[in-house]
Amino acid sequence: MFGWELPPSISGGLGTACQGMIAGLSELGVELRFVLPRASGEERVPGGEVIDAGSLPLPGGVEVVPVVSALQPYRGELAPQRALGSGASSGTQRLRGGYGGDLAGEVARYAAVGRTLGEARDFELVHAHDWMTFPAARAAAEVAGRPWIAHVHSCEYDRAGEQADRAIVAVEQEAFDTADRILCVSGYTARVLREAYRIDPKKLVVVHNAHLPRRAAGCRRERPAQQRRGGEVLFLGRFTRQKAPGRFLDAAARIARREPQARFVMAGDGELRATLERRALELGLEGRVRFPGFLAGPAVERAFEEAAVLVMPSISEPFGLVALEAMESGVPVVLTRQSGVAETVRSALKVDSEDVETLADRVLAVLRHPALADQLAREGRGEVARLTWVRQARRLCAVYRSLLGEARTLQESTP
Repeated sequence: MFGWELPPSISGGLGTACQGMIAGLSELGVELRFVLPRASGEERVPGGEVIDAGSLPLPGGVEVVPVVSALQPYRGELAPQRALGSGASSGTQRLRGGYGGDLAGEVARYAAVGRTLGEARDFELVHAHDWMTFPAARAAAEVAGRPWIAHVHSCEYDRAGEQADRAIVAVEQEAFDTADRILCVSGYTARVLREAYRIDPKKLVVVHNAHLPRRAAGCRRERPAQQRRGGEVLFLGRFTRQKAPGRFLDAAARIARREPQARFVMAGDGELRATLERRALELGLEGRVRFPGFLAGPAVERAFEEAAVLVMPSISEPFGLVALEAMESGVPVVLTRQSGVAETVRSALKVDSEDVETLADRVLAVLRHPALADQLAREGRGEVARLTWVRQARRLCAVYRSLLGEARTLQESTP
């Protein structure tokens, strides 16, 4: 497997999903080598291995083509029209990992390491997560003559819409053309890919994300709901177009006019933060909305403990693991139908992404009706308990077996 992040170092749902997938596959006896551009030494793969690509020498002559873009895929601020890569790599350079300004250069260097690993390591197939890893996976699979899987957790059109970076779209398209399978985290994502890219429908497989319980992830056990629930309306995610934090504020203003005691928390970071803080003042929410910044680990648990409801107003959400995390903690969830997680849960209140008025009404219903909140919390916990990574890992193993069977048939039929 080629990934870009893995707990405890995460910036969003990608690393969390990979952690759950690893746990499920390991429980089924799959031997995994998980390759990271830069490992901290704290990442774990039960029964397998973490390969730190940043510790490996790069082959010389790796060319990095400059890409001018406003790309800001996960955390941190990136100045508009900043070059994502430049110059050429040499054998003395090392991967740094993360989502910094030289992201395109990191992707190219990672691909060079992927080819080296393909030549040096023995493996049956390659499984890669999101566009940053696709070139490395393709290089490893090509040199070793093995099948490979492109797993889409979020595509460029999810993140940027009509402002999609053409260089990133080209990387994704090349992967979709050459991969032996294309995995999608939801039916919603599969529809986006069919509409926006050239896709062979025979390659496309939907395997929904699942939930790794906190105890399995090394977190402390959640409190009972009656001890946990506070009164805050919570947004937890990146401050990007895709997550629609502005619509959360618009809904908050409507809620505040009708529920004077309501308080709001916008937990996250991103290029829209300053804009959102100004917008909160314009809407008269001063003193009623907090911006605590990016949260991880115990800080996320505390946010859930203080939350009366989680709101996920995304306009294009491939899945939305934060909804499952909130439900495990007994927090009622209001989310948009434009999200993959909406396909897997029934005990969340759902609205269309553009319908801010109904979004506010659903949140008010949870705040004003304790019986509804308790029902959503109780049923949500039950649903999440059944959405296990072991179950989804069995589906992944079926994809693996199918690919390996095709590869053997091709080898046997080749003169």
